[in-house]
Amino acid sequence: MEFLKENVLLLGLALGSGFMLLLPFFKKSAGGVANLSATEAVNLINRNN
Repeated sequence: MEFLKENVLLLGLALGSGFMLLLPFFKKSAGGVANLSATEAVNLINRNN
């Protein structure tokens, strides 16, 4: 416990990096934007016009 008190910045860095590693999984489960290739994106844009 003393180590964590003395190294708060290190703890914050570890928590932040862990959150950023898990962020893509949260976006997919929350109904995020589908992955599109450049060609698919252009086709969708042209189809809507």
